[in-house]
Amino acid sequence: MSKQLVLAEPKNMFEEFLKMMIEIGASDLHLVHNNPVAFRVDKKIIKTPKFIKGNDIFKLLIEAKAIDDYQINNFHELKSANFAVTYSGVRFRGNLSQARGEYTLVLRRLSDKAIPIEKIGLPPQVIDTLKRDTGLILVTGPTGSGKTTTLTSLIDYINKNMGVHIATAEDPIEFIHRASDNSIITQREVGFDTPSFSAALKDVLRRDPDVILIGEMRELETIENGIIASSTGHIVLCTLHTNTCADSIDRLVSVFPVMQQQNIRSQLSSNIRMIINQRLIPKIGGGVVPAYEVLFPNKEIKKAIKEDRIEEIEGLMVKYKEDGNVLLRDAVQELKDKGLVDTNVVY
Repeated sequence: MSKQLVLAEPKNMFEEFLKMMIEIGASDLHLVHNNPVAFRVDKKIIKTPKFIKGNDIFKLLIEAKAIDDYQINNFHELKSANFAVTYSGVRFRGNLSQARGEYTLVLRRLSDKAIPIEKIGLPPQVIDTLKRDTGLILVTGPTGSGKTTTLTSLIDYINKNMGVHIATAEDPIEFIHRASDNSIITQREVGFDTPSFSAALKDVLRRDPDVILIGEMRELETIENGIIASSTGHIVLCTLHTNTCADSIDRLVSVFPVMQQQNIRSQLSSNIRMIINQRLIPKIGGGVVPAYEVLFPNKEIKKAIKEDRIEEIEGLMVKYKEDGNVLLRDAVQELKDKGLVDTNVVY
């Protein structure tokens, strides 16, 4: 726990859990019906002696006013609800869902502040890419890989260094950005400010944006509108749950009907500016360290995307390494060579 962080006295059991997360440095809290309360610390699950019931999980959230009527209604309809809460200045993202008919909750601690992009370990070509005035930027990786932290750093750089309007659609809003001297930023939360990602994207172009952040591309309409926006004079940033940069392209294309896929490949080959795929790897001595796979498409890589030769992208990334392209395996090996992670780590 940071020495400068003074924690407020918890008002209820839910805040007790939040305080404990901060004190032990946990990234996640797991509450599962008839199971021990569990925390994730340095990528490992740690169980406590305290058991919890499903109904008590829901009562905790209601008592702490962590979820509102919209989220409760959303849960009853979809059996899942996302929300965000703040305790002692620390932001948390939660997901309430159902497992075997019982409530279950996962809570994640979010970054306290935006990490300067120069300090998170990405290649310098990333900043040059952000300065372009149009195109699609993807931040990808599995759950818990640090996508939110990276995306926050990218938006923070744009906010502070470019005189633009940044418009976001998020579910929920995870990091609250303050407008800088140069830029303005409007953050919209799905469910509170707009009914869906697709609805937010339908009207975003009428709001004079320069940069558009989509919390996650989930369904066809959102992906289609995001691709269109990236080809009409806007930078579009979004996240995807994929395992490699090449997988990200396949994921976007596969959402569309077969008859549309070639057209989507053609659009992506023109619009993609950068793909970041990442992992958080346990660090020797405790903590985690990020490893990044980064793709900067050149003419040859774009041609491979357009012609559906995705299997060739990895080889092309190696061929054009001087452009800033980095494979995940090489990023992990560099961390091993520096003595930061165990030599037996496999990703």
